[in-house]
Amino acid sequence: MELIDINDNSIIELYNSIEKKYYKILYHEALIVPLIESTQNKEFVDFSRTIKENNSNFIDDILISDMESALFFNYDTPINRKHTEEFKDLYMELKQIILNKTEKYKNNENTKKILNHTIDLAKKNECDYFNYVHVYWLSHYFNQAKKTLTQNEIEYYKSYLTKLFPCGKF
Repeated sequence: MELIDINDNSIIELYNSIEKKYYKILYHEALIVPLIESTQNKEFVDFSRTIKENNSNFIDDILISDMESALFFNYDTPINRKHTEEFKDLYMELKQIILNKTEKYKNNENTKKILNHTIDLAKKNECDYFNYVHVYWLSHYFNQAKKTLTQNEIEYYKSYLTKLFPCGKF
C-alpha cells in the first residue's frame, strides 16, 4: 500500500531511477494494475508503453492493455463521460481523505453523503468496468467509515457497494 500512495510524478521518477533488472518485479501485474488504478496516471501508462517499445521482454501488449484497463476514462462512452469523470474525481477525493487522515469519514452524515453519492454515480454509469475494478480507495474509505455507521447502515451500504463493485473488499 505504501507504493500505491506515491503521487503521479514520483511514479515515473521512481521507475526511471530503478535499475532495469528490477522492472520484471515492478511490472508484475499484481503490483502494476493496482498502482494504475490507485493513481489514474495515464502518463505512467504512456511511459510504460515507451519502455515496451524499446524492446523490453517483460512488458507485452497484454500487460499494457491491463494497465490501460485500470484507467477509468477508458470505460466511458460519450453518453456517460461526465459520470466517469465524476467517479474518478470522487475516487481520488476518497484517496485524499484516507491519505490525509481527514475527519470526513469520522462524521456519520458526511460518510452517508459520500457513500450515497458514490452509489448514485455508479448506478448512473452502469459500466462493465465496475464488475472487476478493485476500488481500493472506496473499500478503504468504507472500512474506515463504518466505525461511524450503525449496524443496519453498514449492512445496507456493504450490500449495495458489493453489488455495484463485486471485486471491492467491503
